Amino acid sequence: METLMNLLQTGQETALNHVMTSGLASDGFGATHEMSLRKLIWVVTRINVQVERYSCCTWVIMHRETRRLSKIPEQVRKEVTPFYLDREVMAVDNDTNKIDKLNEETAESIRSGLAPRWSDMDVNQHVNNVKYIGWILESVPINVLEDYNLTSMTLEYRRECRQSHLLESLTSMKTMEPEEKLRIASSSKVNLGSTHLLRMQGNKAEIVRARAEWRTK
Repeated sequence: METLMNLLQTGQETALNHVMTSGLASDGFGATHEMSLRKLIWVVTRINVQVERYSCCTWVIMHRETRRLSKIPEQVRKEVTPFYLDREVMAVDNDTNKIDKLNEETAESIRSGLAPRWSDMDVNQHVNNVKYIGWILESVPINVLEDYNLTSMTLEYRRECRQSHLLESLTSMKTMEPEEKLRIASSSKVNLGSTHLLRMQGNKAEIVRARAEWRTK
């Protein structure tokens, strides 16, 4: 999954190039003129990957100095509407169900002492979001990694992570209920579901919540 996500990372570049070719972009972050006046930028908060179909990606607007999410100002909405008359401004994620938060009592396994390396940083000196997948898998039981294939994963990004942060990964596995299997194309082969949390080791602040589905090999 981590390798696949590295390949799909170019999809974010494609989205940026799309905005730039439309003539809307005014800076390197793909922000429009009205967004730049308000110091707003686009960031990814949620990605849903299905191995057997294309990924879904949710983009929102963030203030580049306060790092807080922002609603789309009406001026920005009016600015982009002529270029996307037949499209939704915001992507719709097929997996919108809430991802439960894990803790010491609900997690079956915890892996601590995960430290970002310099090579894990992006150009903004934040951990590349693909790296989170590898850390999430660090707390998955070895028998699951050996006997199952990871077929889908939804990640919900909570906050940014820097090189100085020390992390820990929490995982909880479960056998999927019959109704959950029915909504999946190859339902008879999907056996396990898992919930994950990546958090700061010190203050326990959440970085990423995730949910995954596994199929027997």
